[in-house]
Amino acid sequence: MICVTMASSRCTNIGEEAMTDLLDKKDSKSTAKTIKKGQKAFRDYLSENGIDTNFELLGKSDLNEHLRNFYACIKKKGKGANTDGGLYKINAFTNLKYGLARFIKSSMGYDIVDDVAFESSGQVYKAMLKKLAREGYGGTNHMVSISEEDLALLFSGTHHAFDVNTPVGLQQKVWFDIVFYLCRRGQENQRNMKKATYQVSTDASGRDFVYQAISEADKNHSGSRIRPEDTTGESRIYELPGNPACPVRAFEKFVSKLNPDLDDLWQRPLEQFVTESTCWYYRMPISIGNLAGFMTKISKSAGLSVAYTNHCIRSTHISILDENDFSVGQIMRSTGHKSESSIKSYANRLSDKKKRKISDALSTAVGLETPKPAAALGAPPPMLALPAPPAVAAVYAPPAVAALPAPPGVGALPGPSALVPAPMFPDAFDFQDIAPFSPTEMNDIDGILRDLSNTSTTNTHNTMDINTENRAFNFMPSINNCNISFNFYGPGPRM
Repeated sequence: MICVTMASSRCTNIGEEAMTDLLDKKDSKSTAKTIKKGQKAFRDYLSENGIDTNFELLGKSDLNEHLRNFYACIKKKGKGANTDGGLYKINAFTNLKYGLARFIKSSMGYDIVDDVAFESSGQVYKAMLKKLAREGYGGTNHMVSISEEDLALLFSGTHHAFDVNTPVGLQQKVWFDIVFYLCRRGQENQRNMKKATYQVSTDASGRDFVYQAISEADKNHSGSRIRPEDTTGESRIYELPGNPACPVRAFEKFVSKLNPDLDDLWQRPLEQFVTESTCWYYRMPISIGNLAGFMTKISKSAGLSVAYTNHCIRSTHISILDENDFSVGQIMRSTGHKSESSIKSYANRLSDKKKRKISDALSTAVGLETPKPAAALGAPPPMLALPAPPAVAAVYAPPAVAALPAPPGVGALPGPSALVPAPMFPDAFDFQDIAPFSPTEMNDIDGILRDLSNTSTTNTHNTMDINTENRAFNFMPSINNCNISFNFYGPGPRM
């Protein structure tokens, strides 16, 4: 008897469903979003004009005619009763066509860009581009770089945005350092970062540094373009020995405080924490939406002049390297860009400092006096060490409660001129010894309590004011879900 064992095949059929899923995920999220917007805008146009939205059934001639009209009349969606949102800017208009062209090619097999059957619709598209440029829709809103003044303020230690003694401040500083030094994109792939994504090492000179140990596909490194030697960038974050704002020491502290039961790098900070605790974060990752707004939150917390976006940090990295005369090739290796044109779009912009110099030079040329230039800003000043918060379950201590004034018609309370806010113990009402209740007062109190026991109302207030020469307080029991509270104003009986 011969037994034959079949080895598992290296080329097992994965099935049509798995194949479809693979194809659906071949594009980046931004590309997939552009494709979806393009085909949806075309369907909306067809629907509003009473045309069947299933344009996949159209022949080239009919599709070309609809595309001619689509390019000529498409507008943005309005808000509320105003359905006309105005013309698209050139970039947005171009993206619509790109997304639509990608969809039509994948679903219908037509090439609306190069096929001569779509030449007339292509001419309308080009005419619309010229019209948009003439009418002022060609501008691109570039992300501004963070100014030198705001960069210095970020690391000044005069705010809690980068306070490494709190979970929120420590997380925000480490996040900013990673995006700033390593030129990471402000949102892309951050939700998927793990504790092992970044590591600490030491170079030949003995200086510690943080580097990205695990590469991942991003906008510049995806699909067939990614190579084993490619990374999202070759920058490092080097230590600043003795500086309280040292990014390496902050990173090490941050990793040591992460929740050990969650592998995600960006975890939700605890609202209540103990300074000496080894865990400052929940076993819960931060959402993509919250990560996308980190720099805006930091800008407000630090009191910066502008509410910067996450991408402004990347722009700042490139601008600083350009102003310090690093070559385009070096900047590309630092940022991970694969195209010089992308770098030049950042590097060719004028910073606020350069704009001031240009304006002052022109003013000086016509004999106008200009302000003396401020002292040049070097590296951000060492961040002052903020005092550590008390080791209690709160980031900030509650403000002191001001003593309440005595009720009207009552003389000043005996004792110190200012009462210290009392702790939450029964002795809080032990202001002074007073005479016992009189029989009349006891009868009044007994009557109120009897009324309370007979009522079926869920929220009843009974008030009795006792004003004598020696005491004045308000007796106000209230029923709320069967809980009775007594509120005393002024000198009251010992509780």
